[in-house]
Amino acid sequence: MIKRIIAWILLAGFILLLLNLAIFRIYWEISLTVYIFIMLIYVFFGLSKRQ
Repeated sequence: MIKRIIAWILLAGFILLLLNLAIFRIYWEISLTVYIFIMLIYVFFGLSKRQ
């Protein structure tokens, strides 16, 4: 149950990050850096789990 709560919190944070990049543009450079970092983590861990 706790994993689901953490997953929902991470999903909400990711959606807010995308909204910030697309609409609000508050701390745009930092948000873009965080987005790229999350994307790279997803790619590296996603590829390692499939092999």
